[in-house]
Amino acid sequence: MSLLKGIGVDLFKMALKYLVVISPRVWVDNHRLYARTNMLIQVLSLFSYSKNVIVDRMDRIVTIRKRRFWFFFKVFGIPFKNIGSIDYSLGIWTLIEVERFTISLCLLDTDKKVKLFSFMGSEEIGIETVGYRLAELRENQDDASWKYLKFLQDFTGKSWP
Repeated sequence: MSLLKGIGVDLFKMALKYLVVISPRVWVDNHRLYARTNMLIQVLSLFSYSKNVIVDRMDRIVTIRKRRFWFFFKVFGIPFKNIGSIDYSLGIWTLIEVERFTISLCLLDTDKKVKLFSFMGSEEIGIETVGYRLAELRENQDDASWKYLKFLQDFTGKSWP
């Protein structure tokens, strides 16, 4: 019986790995880099939560728009000149061993980081992104987060230490 229970737990963890593939939708249009909350997350939250990040190469500003609990909106901009570097970190959700790549902006003259997005999922599971004259591609979270990091570096001129 305990063998079946162990197999059941393993199957549950494996199935959960396939469900926990979360990344923002990323695309490029002219001189702007766009990213928004994954549609599945918006649907599961009954559209009470969303985040949009626009990196404008011409106006040299990162605009972040957040919506929480349907009615609470927050919009703020970070000029490129206030960005010290871009932070790229990896964490593991130990319950089911899912990787989480987080990209944040490190502000100048402060220890403050502004989190942009996290890319979560198992290494072997793909997601879809669209951008930079690319057709829709299947790629893992590492590749998708790395691509977003490279776009950010290209658009802002800031580096990842």
